[in-house]
Amino acid sequence: ILKCFKSPGNKLSIYNSSLNDGKININNGLSYTIELLLKDIAGNETKLTIPVEGKEGPVQTTEPKKTSLNFLVSNKPNNYDLEAAKVYFPTNTFYEDFYIDLHKGKDTIAIHNNTVPAHRDFTISFDVKKYAKKERRQLFIARLNQKSQSYYVSTYKRANTFTTRTKNLGTYTLARDTVAPKIRTKNFKEKQNLDAYKFLSLTITDDFSGIATYNATINGAWVLMEYEPKKKTITYTFNEKLEKSKIYTLNVRVTDNVGNETILETSFTRK
Repeated sequence: ILKCFKSPGNKLSIYNSSLNDGKININNGLSYTIELLLKDIAGNETKLTIPVEGKEGPVQTTEPKKTSLNFLVSNKPNNYDLEAAKVYFPTNTFYEDFYIDLHKGKDTIAIHNNTVPAHRDFTISFDVKKYAKKERRQLFIARLNQKSQSYYVSTYKRANTFTTRTKNLGTYTLARDTVAPKIRTKNFKEKQNLDAYKFLSLTITDDFSGIATYNATINGAWVLMEYEPKKKTITYTFNEKLEKSKIYTLNVRVTDNVGNETILETSFTRK
């Protein structure tokens, strides 16, 4: 569904050439024919013709549907305390005013729904002082989908506060990741001869907060690994800079987004 007019707070530059923000002025006593042309990427076109008669009458306005006691005014900053977290919307975060649904919770908060677009990032700050410092290391802010599955969002940790910045409305909670990433060799085995190989590859996975860093050395010297997130692989391409050795020791270290770490050490031979 596409709107054919621009919302009051929409400052996007792509609408610089729009005429009167897509709004049509109708004068009393005049007749108008409005044509709406729609075209898809293949060039297929549809035309809708709408006849309009200008007649004076009582102005009918539609008030915003009141679904909450919280009415957000878009051209002002808005702060909300939802017990588990505080939410801050800067001025002009949204394109227009609306009633925003907010739900409080001890560890989980719900901020309206993702059908309302945000023009700017807003801030969610969780209070984590009730958690022990050791436990906080594995905590992060997660966004819940419609199936209540948790997904990591960038979490900034400072003293007793965890913060994230996002444009996505929805449900947020604190989640804990206690499982370290997994590493396994993909195209070779322990102590295998790799003379005929142009590269070696490993699979790295993490089932919750996601991969944050990876690092590899061969015989103690750092080597460049290329990461392909979609295939969950890291690859090293052999080159002449690799020092000659009877046996090579590969060390791979992978951490997730809360600091859980896994180290794999294996070896191979190559002339």
